[in-house]
Amino acid sequence: MLYHQYVWLAFKPDNLYTNFFATYGRLGVPVFFVISGYCIMIALNHSRKPAGFIIRRFFRIFPPFWFSMALTLLVVLIGKLIYGTNSMVVLPKSPVEIFRAVTLLTSPITAQKPINSVCWTLSLEAGFYIIIFFCGLVKKSLFTPLLVIITAITCIIPLPDQGAGVILRFWPLFASGVAVFKLLHDGKNNRAINFLLLGLALYAFYPTGQEALFFISTLISIMLIVLSHYRPVKPNALSKLGDLSYAIYLIHIPLTVLLLNKFRDQPPLKGNGLLNFMADIVLVLLVTGFSKPVHRYIELPAINLGKKLSAGKAAGATKKS
Repeated sequence: MLYHQYVWLAFKPDNLYTNFFATYGRLGVPVFFVISGYCIMIALNHSRKPAGFIIRRFFRIFPPFWFSMALTLLVVLIGKLIYGTNSMVVLPKSPVEIFRAVTLLTSPITAQKPINSVCWTLSLEAGFYIIIFFCGLVKKSLFTPLLVIITAITCIIPLPDQGAGVILRFWPLFASGVAVFKLLHDGKNNRAINFLLLGLALYAFYPTGQEALFFISTLISIMLIVLSHYRPVKPNALSKLGDLSYAIYLIHIPLTVLLLNKFRDQPPLKGNGLLNFMADIVLVLLVTGFSKPVHRYIELPAINLGKKLSAGKAAGATKKS
């Protein structure tokens, strides 16, 4: 969130505080994908059937995402009234572009820019879920070998910067989290192939062109996941932010970057590390506070609906069998 406050500024950050986040804040991307890979295996294990898994993922992702789109459009309108311009959001102009926007078929999957710019990672995330869904359709004994094959492909074939193939370019980050989950929960019998999956995923950072800091961030994330598995931290006030993380991810761009970032280009905030630090505290509190009702009234009802529908799907499949 703090990275996005500074990476799109008209001026180059010129103090230690703002320059730190503008330079290293992008490392949230590998952390996000590794944790997602780990957590998606939890979600898959909670689903009786692959169909139930993809239904629950759909309702987990899309209703809050659609809300963030509506919020972004509202903020664009407000910004247009206040500033007279809209220079940061490219709005869809045709039915095809609207369809792409609401289905996450935007950059980097296609050339179309997303309305909420941060959602380029969500497009990749949805692609990872689809891969896991299709892998879940095979026999359980073939699930990990299929993941190994997919990961090996990323080591062999050239992968593009745009198009559906870009999902595989970032696949090693996600697969690292999947491999760690399986190593921690599969038992000794499958340890060899799970180590193979992890080794291939980490090696694939080189042929897929991931930067060295992404690799280091992935290793740190893996170590922290393993540590939390053996030395779990009790729930606390800070850990409750995990419940709000998706809402924070979705709404921080429209609430901060689009609406308030113009003030960072003006004195006294411009170039002042201390004042920007104080402003960031206010913005974090603002976004966190706003994310609570989003989580409660949009995320949770959508999650519960997905659970009900997936349970009904599983019950119907049981009756047929």
